[in-house]
Amino acid sequence: MRKHKRLALLMLVGLAAAARPDQIVLKSGKVIHGTIVAETDDRVSLQVSDTISLDVRHDQIARIIR
Repeated sequence: MRKHKRLALLMLVGLAAAARPDQIVLKSGKVIHGTIVAETDDRVSLQVSDTISLDVRHDQIARIIR
């Protein structure tokens, strides 16, 4: 029984880690959370909710945390 609880806990921790959103840190200091869905030479497309996606120009981005 104890072994099953540990396994369940490990699975939950793994799922939580996998569910973390990507982060785009802008040069202004603002942080945008979401899922990166596309990236080109000049833009990153980020899905921030079920109905909202944003395109952010690379020249506005300080760093991307995946």
